[in-house]
Amino acid sequence: MLALALTAAPSSSDKLPKTLRWEAEATLGVEYDSNATRLDSDNAQGDPVHAPLMRGQGHLTLRYQPRPDVVLAGSYDLAGKAFFTEAARGQDTLIHRLTGAMGLRLGDGLAARISGLYHEGFQRAPAEGATAGAGLFDFRLVDGRVLLALAPTDAVVGTLAVGARRFTYKPDHSLSFDAVLGALSVDVRHTLGKGKNESELDLALSYTLSSRRFNDEFEQLCVSHIPGCEPTDAPEPGKIVTFPYPQSTRRDLVHRLSLEITWVRGILLSGGYEYGNSHSNSFGFGYQRHEVRAKVVAPLFWKIYGTLQLRARLMFYEAATVVLDDPGFEEDNRSHALLQLERQLYKGLRLVLRYTLFVGDLTSPKVASLRHLAFIGCSFRYRSR
Repeated sequence: MLALALTAAPSSSDKLPKTLRWEAEATLGVEYDSNATRLDSDNAQGDPVHAPLMRGQGHLTLRYQPRPDVVLAGSYDLAGKAFFTEAARGQDTLIHRLTGAMGLRLGDGLAARISGLYHEGFQRAPAEGATAGAGLFDFRLVDGRVLLALAPTDAVVGTLAVGARRFTYKPDHSLSFDAVLGALSVDVRHTLGKGKNESELDLALSYTLSSRRFNDEFEQLCVSHIPGCEPTDAPEPGKIVTFPYPQSTRRDLVHRLSLEITWVRGILLSGGYEYGNSHSNSFGFGYQRHEVRAKVVAPLFWKIYGTLQLRARLMFYEAATVVLDDPGFEEDNRSHALLQLERQLYKGLRLVLRYTLFVGDLTSPKVASLRHLAFIGCSFRYRSR
């Protein structure tokens, strides 16, 4: 969005007021969680924990243009949830995220941007034993990128970015990594029809390549001819035995390709597909991921807006292991269906009702992984003029 604004900015000879624009939004409400500890196996010990909780989130965005060819932007998010049931207190979470960017218009249809992101989550340790959701959000992420945007026309923007990332998973440092990455994207906007029949069609295509260096040794299958890897007892049937190579380093090469189409005319329709592929020199950590997304936002009745969102995810692993694939900001990345209703109460104040069903990975669906969330709360948004 910053690149789009810069490529469309007036020339440096034009006069432009130094205006600070900002937008704030806050949401607060209560929620019911039918599987608070995220049981993900039908053979898991214990029953799902049904628990009520309080959930809140605040968002602040700032944008300042001191010169016609310079844009400064930043945002801050603070989100948290606290459970009322002791058995679910290990899921109490506080997350904050800070972003900043500076964009520079280099010429007609050409802009550069430097951006940074700091994200950190804090999660309460479970009172007794580990659960499937323990430590899910207890990580730190620092990301910096340099981007060049080219807009040959008002309808087309292409970007090239390079950057670095540090991911620190606090419960298990063997899953922490440093990464360098490159990204390419093309965004196309097209206006269809005129007047009352006018609509907008957007197409976004992106590809990201990331090389990750982990804070861990890589592992290979344990076979008898490897010195130091000589199991005295025969492994259990079907059990995989691996051997960590001393003074080695685990490295993953991650590819991501995504395509998204959005159409707006009174209602919003969007659909997307994302393919992820990770090659690892450590046995069992490679995977392939397919994800299909769909979303509809439409006015209904009594000034109510409805949102229906679907996400279907298929994961194929080399072995049964843990894969942290950029955990989401609000919830874990699982297949889900979401239905939300909103109605304006007074100016920027809205009533929000939301239901979400998580079904886990569709390659091996399990009854125990089903999770129902029901939320009711209020949201307030203010935008400076």
